[in-house]
Amino acid sequence: MNAPPIGLGMDAGGTRTRWALADASRQLLGSGEAPGMTALQMNTDAGRDHIRAVLRAIMDALPKGVLPGQVCAGITGHTEGGASLAALIASQCGLDPAAVSLRSDIEIA
Repeated sequence: MNAPPIGLGMDAGGTRTRWALADASRQLLGSGEAPGMTALQMNTDAGRDHIRAVLRAIMDALPKGVLPGQVCAGITGHTEGGASLAALIASQCGLDPAAVSLRSDIEIA
């Protein structure tokens, strides 16, 4: 029987991206901050590169040997239909895009 997935939550805005990693029993496994990012950065190559760099920084900061099985992110500027942003997040986290749930930062606030 497989263990329930570990979840990575992100609250991303222009100033900073806060993240937390928790297991299915809601035990906090790690948390931190990374540079800011917004969904609007998906509109340019440089912006997408910045998002990749932020996600790499988060993945590098996770506890050694602990990886998320799912991601839930509230991101400034996100609107419905963020499939390309979900795919980018999934690729940087080693997940299937279906394991990524996106919301606007307003919705999670």
